[in-house]
Amino acid sequence: MNNSAYLKIRRTRKLAHARANSVPRDLMNALNVVQWLDGETLGSGNVASGRGFSATMRDYESMWGRSTVVTDARVAHDRAGESLFDRRPWYHATCSAMIINPTARKMLLTLHHKYHTWQQFGGHPDGEQAPILTAHREALEESGLSDLKFFPTPIDVDIHDAECPLGCSNKHIDVCFAATTTSLEARVSPESDALRWVTIEEAAEMDATDRVLLLGLLSFGLAGIQV
Repeated sequence: MNNSAYLKIRRTRKLAHARANSVPRDLMNALNVVQWLDGETLGSGNVASGRGFSATMRDYESMWGRSTVVTDARVAHDRAGESLFDRRPWYHATCSAMIINPTARKMLLTLHHKYHTWQQFGGHPDGEQAPILTAHREALEESGLSDLKFFPTPIDVDIHDAECPLGCSNKHIDVCFAATTTSLEARVSPESDALRWVTIEEAAEMDATDRVLLLGLLSFGLAGIQV
C-alpha cells in the first residue's frame, strides 16, 4: 500500500471511530437486534421505509448526534418544500447506498459515468420523498443485486458541489444508507463505466474519496464486521 492510501485509511478510521463513539450507548447496545430491511419490506409500508425527509433527519441525529449539515439540509427543505426532491432548486436532494458483502469483507463501488470517480450508488429522488426508497431504487437499478438489505437509519448526510447538465454548479444534499448483499454477481448499468468489489485498502489505493472510505467503514461496523 502506498503512503497516501495508508494516511487516507488512518484518517478515515479515526473519523469512523469518533462517529461510532457518538452513538448513544443504549442505542449501540441495541444495534445487534435492529432489523435490516430488504426490498420486500421496503415496499410493504413498513414504518421505517415510509419515513420522509424530516423524519429521516430526526432518525439520523438521534443516532449520530446533532449535525450542522443536517441543520443546513432542513433549511433547504423548508425553503424548497417538495421541489427539494426534483432537480430544479440550486440545493436539492440525492440519496445513495454503500453496498457491502460482509462475508467477503468487500464493498461494491461504481466508476461513475459522468464524474469518472469511484463512488457508492445513488441518484436523484425524482419526486420520491422517502430517502431510503430512492437509495434502494438506485442501488437495485445500478448494481442488479436483488437481495439488498438496508439499515433503516442513514449513515451519513453530506452537502457537496455538483455540476448540473448545463455546466453550472449546484448543491447535492446526499443522504446515504448502508446496504448488505450475499452476492458478488453485480452487473454494470448505463450509469457506470465499471463496478468493482474492493476492500477498504484497495479502495484507498484506487483514490476513492475519504467519504467513500468512511461510508464503507461505517457500513461494515453496523454489520458487526471490523475491517
